[in-house]
Amino acid sequence: KFRIKWLPIQNSETQPWAAGLNIEYATLKSGMEESRNHIEYRFVLAHEGSNYEWAINPVLGSDLSAGYSKTPHFNYYASLLKKSSSSLHRFGLEYYQYTGPYNNSFPGNQQAKSLFAVANISPTSGPFHEWNFHVGLGKGWNTADPWMIKLIISPKLH
Repeated sequence: KFRIKWLPIQNSETQPWAAGLNIEYATLKSGMEESRNHIEYRFVLAHEGSNYEWAINPVLGSDLSAGYSKTPHFNYYASLLKKSSSSLHRFGLEYYQYTGPYNNSFPGNQQAKSLFAVANISPTSGPFHEWNFHVGLGKGWNTADPWMIKLIISPKLH
């Protein structure tokens, strides 16, 4: 996967808002997704206060492989995280919803939905900047097991 993020509005100590665009192009191994080639445009809107931060990411994605519809599909992500001064850097909830093709959304009971409990841990030493651990329960992803676990590890690059 190749990802590029453009944030022309970045939050700071005096300005709590962030906004921009994240573009991701993926070529996946066979069997991971129906269409191996995919592009996503993830719009970013976030606010970071002194105790909480929230973000909303509407996403338009399209399959690029031959034989697949090029109609963009829509999904979105929202999060609300409580900030902490300990190594448990942030914790809270993340919500994902896949609504289907943007021009013909699925009925609400057929849309895939997931809710995650989130813990972002910032180690005080070692080779990693942050560990993001997510445990979630989802519905509608055509899977026999609705439970999901995500782990994102960010290495220190300096």
